[in-house]
Amino acid sequence: MHGVRKSMAAAAIAGSMLIGGVVGAVMYGMTTIAASAATTAASPSPTTP
Repeated sequence: MHGVRKSMAAAAIAGSMLIGGVVGAVMYGMTTIAASAATTAASPSPTTP
């Protein structure tokens, strides 16, 4: 019984880390997309005379 509890705890920790990694990657992707859109819109291309 003790081994089952230990494996359940390990599975819960691994699942939590996996979900946290996916959520972190999605949030990072959204912020980089928003940042690149903001910098592209804010900085017009320079024109040479």
